[in-house]
Amino acid sequence: MYRVNEKPRVKKTAQLICQGLEACLDEKPLTKITVLDIHRKCFVSRATFYRLFDSVEDVLAYVCDEIFDKRSQTLQDMADASKKERALSVINIWLAHPKLIKAIIENNLGYLLYHTHIKHLDELKRVYPIPFSEPKKIDYFVGMLTAFIVGTLHVYYDHQEKDSFEEAYATVCDCVKLIDRVLTGNKTGQLE
Repeated sequence: MYRVNEKPRVKKTAQLICQGLEACLDEKPLTKITVLDIHRKCFVSRATFYRLFDSVEDVLAYVCDEIFDKRSQTLQDMADASKKERALSVINIWLAHPKLIKAIIENNLGYLLYHTHIKHLDELKRVYPIPFSEPKKIDYFVGMLTAFIVGTLHVYYDHQEKDSFEEAYATVCDCVKLIDRVLTGNKTGQLE
């Protein structure tokens, strides 16, 4: 669990640690990175690291929460934009941290995204018209949303990031239409 508060100095230190982790990912896989490696890259003491984070994985959880906060603010700022513009903006926000997001995907840490969504459930309910009140149904919705995001990012990285955001978005939209047709049994209609 991380303990980063809103104090500017603490936030700045957390950002330095995130940058240190990103620099480490240039040299070795996530599973080989230690707190000492991060310390050497960002010059934040090990004691300070452990004051803010319990583990390297906690740094990734913090990144997910920070991305979600930025995503929420961006969506508020783009209230009048089209759904496509809003979606592309959200994709850009997630992919602005490619090394860290790729590390989450490649190491099967998608549950970090799930926990981020659960933690920000009230904001999620403002963005998505979730008609459920039962906690179990909400958990399923968040689980499916997370799986959708993780699966999409997996494919994006497996294709070595050759698709533009717009191409990936168009493909995802086609896939969502197809899934809807399969689940509802609607065999009519063409995919665009």
